[in-house]
Amino acid sequence: MNTAGTSLIKTAYLGTGGIDLIYGLKFDKAGFPYVMGTSTGSWPIINATFSNPGSKQFISKLQPDLSAYVYSTVFGSASTQPNISPIAFMVDRCENVYVSGWGGGINSNQGYSSGNTMGMPAVNPLGPAFAPNDGQDFYFFVMQRDAQSQLFGTTFGQSGGLGDHVDGGTSRFDENGVIY
Repeated sequence: MNTAGTSLIKTAYLGTGGIDLIYGLKFDKAGFPYVMGTSTGSWPIINATFSNPGSKQFISKLQPDLSAYVYSTVFGSASTQPNISPIAFMVDRCENVYVSGWGGGINSNQGYSSGNTMGMPAVNPLGPAFAPNDGQDFYFFVMQRDAQSQLFGTTFGQSGGLGDHVDGGTSRFDENGVIY
């Protein structure tokens, strides 16, 4: 949009033949847009060293003019549906990407189709007292700049019960990568 917010300058379509939901949009310090979300389709993997093929959570970095992907990748466990409902998203000053979300539990209990956190990749995970992973937990994820590797991945939550849950928009990362 223009700076007055009165007209469109450029638009783009991102998606697959499945159900695609963008949960987050962030810009890095150079003005490159990043999108994060979930898809029931096959999200494209482009210019990414890191990916978990067949996964249903995606992160894509676009050219500032929206003309092409800089990179696009997927993360999670290979499944037919998204593992998590994403709730926080950030791109830090080094262009590392942070995502948090929750899976299983309350959605499944209410009869909604929902994935879970079982099989989500653990990299430098929190200790077992914080990350029991009963499939109904929060999942925290950090990907290295330019989709080079996964720097961090862990579940977090209680063991048993209805599961861990927070509504979207109530969690945030600060500029240092701390989640609240």
